[in-house]
Amino acid sequence: IFVNESEISSVKNEKFSLRTRSLESEVGALAGGFKAEATSKQASVIDLSITALDPELAEKTLQAILAAYTEASVKDKRLIAEYTLNFIENRLSVVTEELDSVESRIEQFKSANQIFDLSAQSSMFLSSVQEQDAELSRINIQLAALDEVERYISGTNRNGTFPSLLGVSDPILTTLLSGLYEAETLYNKRKLTAGERDPELLNLKAEIQKLQSGISTALSNVRLALLSAKRPLENQINSRMSELSSLPSKERSLLDISRQQAIKNAIYTFLLQKREESAISYASTLSDVRIIEPALGSGSPVSPKRQIIWLIA
Repeated sequence: IFVNESEISSVKNEKFSLRTRSLESEVGALAGGFKAEATSKQASVIDLSITALDPELAEKTLQAILAAYTEASVKDKRLIAEYTLNFIENRLSVVTEELDSVESRIEQFKSANQIFDLSAQSSMFLSSVQEQDAELSRINIQLAALDEVERYISGTNRNGTFPSLLGVSDPILTTLLSGLYEAETLYNKRKLTAGERDPELLNLKAEIQKLQSGISTALSNVRLALLSAKRPLENQINSRMSELSSLPSKERSLLDISRQQAIKNAIYTFLLQKREESAISYASTLSDVRIIEPALGSGSPVSPKRQIIWLIA
């Protein structure tokens, strides 16, 4: 209750009674006068209206509902990008530790064995397999992402974290996984207010099962393609490794550690790039909600109908 300072003197000797209502009863009263109706069967436009004693309160309530719905829409869309960002951050943390460890091993190995640089042959080998190693690392990251999705679909990884398709650019799998996320979000929201036999809830459950089946098939196809691309890379690298059998054992050991360092660097660079892409996707998310006309209260009462009251009188 707000009272202007100039009005205090005029009401200080008056007696007032105050009646309070719980939040639930107030929400119920507002919800009772709230209506949402489609303008037509084919239209995507919805008319929102609310009947209340105070037109200004009704306007502000509708504006608050639209603002909350818009915010929820953006939040739902951002969750997939947020899951991807969290996955990348976790991987970056692991790779950073591994990279630091490899660099320390190189320094210790050089110091202990008095080797300060690779030979020209070893340097050429590192340069020649650098691209294959980087591609092989990206494929392994994609295979790991597919494993996460497969565990999620099978129900062994339902810890509240939606899987990320990091590096996987298959459009069919991406579409199916986004559809599953939206269907599960709707299902979880509907489940809070509807019973197990609710028709819409059953339809959503059937849709989720259908999407899961489609994702399993798409996972198999993508995995097969990745493994087919992985084998030639491994054969090329193994073939080049056999050419280094004539190198001294110490230099081969240093070469192996240096190669691990190059691989970790490539993974780190790849993850940084994906983190930047996901951050841009997260920041540029827009809501599908468009407000055609702002909330506007009626200038005259809408109930009761004066003519009906006169007629009854």
